[in-house]
Amino acid sequence: MGNGPSVLQQQLGTQIDRFEIVVRFNRFVTRGFRDHVGSRTDYWFTVSNRSKRGKRRIGFQRTYWWKTKGFRRFQSSYPEAILIDPEILDEIAEVAAVPLDKYRRWSTGAIAAAVLLREFPVIHIVGFDWWDDIGKSRHHYADEHEQGVTHKPGYEQTFFRSLVKAGKVIDLNIKSRLGGSV
Repeated sequence: MGNGPSVLQQQLGTQIDRFEIVVRFNRFVTRGFRDHVGSRTDYWFTVSNRSKRGKRRIGFQRTYWWKTKGFRRFQSSYPEAILIDPEILDEIAEVAAVPLDKYRRWSTGAIAAAVLLREFPVIHIVGFDWWDDIGKSRHHYADEHEQGVTHKPGYEQTFFRSLVKAGKVIDLNIKSRLGGSV
């Protein structure tokens, strides 16, 4: 369940909550958006200590952190947090056909997709559209932050399009530009 603004174009909350596992990222918000994004969170992927969540209140099954830096501090709040194998970045680059020395700042969503595809043969996504209309829309559906420049949209899209083409990702967004919507 990505944080892109397209999630507000469809009311998929009930459908999202029916999935076996619901995954969310960083500073996600469900309150006030449940009709669109659902309410369940089973796995949480983050890289920001500012993303603190009341784990016991929400009840995550798994919490993932993907950078070595800051992990000990994060783990003091989430002792069961899982540090993602940094080799996942190499796997993403290979799928996207990006030279390893060219780009290493993959989004938390791309990293989560790669991690999940180690465990599940197919994943469903929605809200993976932060790269659409750069500079013209919000980065996340629940805030007013403009899209950043931390990640490379072309590389991210290539990664997800490759996964869609391989039948490993299904996009629930009916207007998806990734080419694999339902």
